[in-house]
Amino acid sequence: MKRVTRNITLSVLFSVISLLFLFSCDPCQYSNLYTLEPGDIYFTAIPVNSNEPSIFQINLDNLTPVEVVRNGVLYSPPSLDRKMVFIRTHFAGLQEVVLSNLDGTNHRVLGKTQEWREKNCAILSSDGKTVAVVVNSSEIWIIRNEELIYRLTNKLCPGTFPAFSPDGSKIAFIEGQSLYKPVSLTVHFVNSNNPVFITSKQIPGRLIEIFGDISPTWTADGRFLALPVEFEDNVDYLWFTSYNGTNEQSIEIDIVGCFQAILSSNLNFAYLSGRDGTLWRRSLVDSLNRYRPVSFSGGTSYNIYPQLSPNEEHILYVRIFRDDLVPFHGTLELVKLSQSLKPTPQPRIISSNVYKAFWFAKNER
Repeated sequence: MKRVTRNITLSVLFSVISLLFLFSCDPCQYSNLYTLEPGDIYFTAIPVNSNEPSIFQINLDNLTPVEVVRNGVLYSPPSLDRKMVFIRTHFAGLQEVVLSNLDGTNHRVLGKTQEWREKNCAILSSDGKTVAVVVNSSEIWIIRNEELIYRLTNKLCPGTFPAFSPDGSKIAFIEGQSLYKPVSLTVHFVNSNNPVFITSKQIPGRLIEIFGDISPTWTADGRFLALPVEFEDNVDYLWFTSYNGTNEQSIEIDIVGCFQAILSSNLNFAYLSGRDGTLWRRSLVDSLNRYRPVSFSGGTSYNIYPQLSPNEEHILYVRIFRDDLVPFHGTLELVKLSQSLKPTPQPRIISSNVYKAFWFAKNER
């Protein structure tokens, strides 16, 4: 009897040790190990004592980051059906495009059969059905429903990223040989197994390169796209065009300049990364009170990759210092926009060693 009891005890102990080992491994090896409530913000950063980037989530009520993916880089917001896509790089330099659940479980490697030399970014449509992968700096490959794969273009302008429309049905990207040569804004319908070309329109000016990836910005209703451009008179403009290319308009961004921009849903405001690095709110309807600072740069940093929260009460951005313009050397900061109306806005610091951050639109599911 004692021997039986001893054997049972050893068996239970072995099972406990096995479970502890299982749960201590990289979550990419297993599915559905745990379930996290969705966070408000998802971002990529390099943890302390690590040289690999991880994906974290945080909630506005505590701002304590939780690691959901070890070794992965996020390039777009999570989809409304609670998925995210990221790129993982192994020690030997092998890269994988991985689709997972929002809590970091159930990893699926996409495009395994493709011989892609270099993967520059992967973005996910809001409906979770379409993934666009930038390959070798100039190609866009589309993956539909995790299976169907086709090359959309091999003319993507190096240094730029594509952008899905808010409903996920269309994709916009910049075609051209170089940022310093004439380029075009091209739009395709991709919400089917056969892509449909919509328009390609030459951009009337030079794209502005200071720091960060250049990407078109969609309006919330999906009708228009915007890009900051520099015209021949060395003045920055926010150039708008309808997705089908039939209408366009240019708004001068005088005084502060602009190299990155996002738009409020009602199109009353644009949030601009100015030439001096300060993040500005620029009214598009009020000609008297046009500019208000959201976060100062102090002449030492660039405040880049601005992201409005779904309810437009907060804005995220990455502060990267001019003497250290290296990816993953930025500081993720948050500003409550009602507080930015004060003379000296005070941002909240969320994390260091950050690349990019995105909101999860929980209230839109």
